[in-house]
Amino acid sequence: REVLLGLQNILSVHTLPESDAQDIVTKIFQSIFREISVQSLPQSDRMIFYKLIEWGINNHAQHIKIFGTDFVYGFIQGMEGEKDPRNLLIAFRLVKKIVSTIPEFIKFDEDLFEITSCYFPITFTAKPNDPASISKEQLVIALRESLCCHPALSQYCIPFLMQKLSESSSDTKIESLKALSTCCHASGWESLSPFLLDLWPALRVEITSGSDSSVIDAAYQALKDIVATLSKSNDFESLNKFIDPIILQFVSQTRSENDNILTTAKILRFASSASYKSCQLIFQKVIPVILDLCDKDQNKKTEQAKFNNLSILLDFTKSARSISSPLELDHPITPFFENIYSIFSSASFSSSLPTCRVLGISGICELLCIDHRIYDEKHVENSIHLISNRLLEDSDESCLL
Repeated sequence: REVLLGLQNILSVHTLPESDAQDIVTKIFQSIFREISVQSLPQSDRMIFYKLIEWGINNHAQHIKIFGTDFVYGFIQGMEGEKDPRNLLIAFRLVKKIVSTIPEFIKFDEDLFEITSCYFPITFTAKPNDPASISKEQLVIALRESLCCHPALSQYCIPFLMQKLSESSSDTKIESLKALSTCCHASGWESLSPFLLDLWPALRVEITSGSDSSVIDAAYQALKDIVATLSKSNDFESLNKFIDPIILQFVSQTRSENDNILTTAKILRFASSASYKSCQLIFQKVIPVILDLCDKDQNKKTEQAKFNNLSILLDFTKSARSISSPLELDHPITPFFENIYSIFSSASFSSSLPTCRVLGISGICELLCIDHRIYDEKHVENSIHLISNRLLEDSDESCLL
């Protein structure tokens, strides 16, 4: 304890001479790691240990980098078994700093993951009416960022999070999904690739079988983040591998008039809104199927089926508005614009179904709000004429609102 206090006092007021800094930094931490059993110390003294680690990284990163794996291993030994939330908050943040400072951490990547993942999910409850107390949210974010801070940790983190999704606790599921989203942003599409065939089934369970709306929302967000990350690859291979099973499921449901088709359509809409690339891929494969649903054997379909098919087409049209296409590229909806416009125009004149007339008018308005390059003056004039007629002639109030 006296050694730690002494080092803290000296280093807080003295600057190391550059000529001897490497030797001094190495000896300081060699002495700490060799002579001190960190977890046998009181909380305040363990905090000094973490502060000294932080001092080394913040002030002598180049020397710590040379110290390398010995520094990483010493930190792991010192942190292992830590239970105090105040110390854990700084320890989690140090994991992220160590990973970004010392490339050789890779030799201990699994050990580093294990000493942090054992705290997942955080169950800490802050002390009431204590302004100095740290919050659960601080710990949650710090742990999440430490688990997902490097692609090398993803090989452990992603399967770990998918396993946690199988637990019954909604809080655990939500935190697992949020951590998965963080992992996407931090690790890149290459880290996701080995797990693509397992990720969608895990998310599908939470979206289609869950009863907690917060879990479902987190699953949709994770889906969108995965697709956005995969869209950054140089080709469509990884994106196809992830999305194709969802598209196949949707096509199968259209053939059997499965009740889950609306949910699968929503899943595909979320995925299409993640990026221009995903929108292009999904629209190319899905919009022709939806157009066929709306156009084929209309007289044989029930009113509910007609309404559902138009609703699906309208929702995809709305999602297209969230995608900005590069100036040199067409918007993904461009090849289908005329057919979609025609279907919405016909629906707006439906004599027996006011709800379909509403969808038709809404669809036309949405189409004209996507990208001015996909339509011309003729479409604008026709749309104004059509909507004006509805306002003047339609007796159903729902079509006039």
